[in-house]
Amino acid sequence: MAHDELAEGLDSSKYFEVIEIPNDENEEYMVHRTMALGMGFASVMCFTIATLCSFYAGTRHRAKAEKEHCCEAGFLIASWIIFSLTFVMDLIILAMAWNEENLIYPEAVNVGFIGSALSWMFMFGYSEMARRE
Repeated sequence: MAHDELAEGLDSSKYFEVIEIPNDENEEYMVHRTMALGMGFASVMCFTIATLCSFYAGTRHRAKAEKEHCCEAGFLIASWIIFSLTFVMDLIILAMAWNEENLIYPEAVNVGFIGSALSWMFMFGYSEMARRE
């Protein structure tokens, strides 16, 4: 069976929902897009800098410490996993928000923002545990 025959047999309307994209006159859409740009930028810049600074501080304190806290590695691993997932998600949302034709859902932006904050909190916990040893 040739590739063209296989491709002709697929009907994409069965698998994907067709969404009507609102025009620029829709005020609610513009508010969502503006919020996506603002919160996406805040997530990427502020929480990235805060997370990396907390990691640097924790690493410096860890180098001076004599023994390791039992939960220190868990906080570090959890923070890096959440940070990497939300960083990629925030960048995708931010890139999509620049195009006026893309529909950005506020829930996705909020998940990225909360994930970035959670990542920073775990990294801050790692830094504080390393400091207290």
